[in-house]
Amino acid sequence: FAGLHEKADKQKAKSKQVPKTASPRLANKLERNVVKLSGAEEAHDDYGRSLLLYIDEVTTTYWKDFVPLLHMFMKFSMNGASDTSVVMRRLEKVDAILKKSEIGVTGRLEALKSSPPEVITSSTAGKETEAGLKQMEEKEAEESADKENDLES
Repeated sequence: FAGLHEKADKQKAKSKQVPKTASPRLANKLERNVVKLSGAEEAHDDYGRSLLLYIDEVTTTYWKDFVPLLHMFMKFSMNGASDTSVVMRRLEKVDAILKKSEIGVTGRLEALKSSPPEVITSSTAGKETEAGLKQMEEKEAEESADKENDLES
């Protein structure tokens, strides 16, 4: 392994030498390139060192940054849960009020399920609909009375 390094160092030194037969322009260009290369190598080494410092910092002290984030997440979750609890309590009150209303929990849906469209429609001022609903209720009452009579017989 050391032999390869020596060989590479010799080749590198050889490439930085100006050939004896080179023109002054070519020699100047080679010297500028050598200066640029050494500057780039130095910048690369500095960047690599600072990157290693960042990696070391993150891997050895990550928990110091993670703990506050975890705390904020837990606070957010607890606030969300308490907000949800408040909303659910309000919904329970609304549900109780709806159950006590005259419409009931099922509303008109059960009554309208088997009704023809003429009875259901609300295209007129509502009088025909109310009359139709009354007819439906009377019909259902008659049917339930008939069923009770059949059961008694």
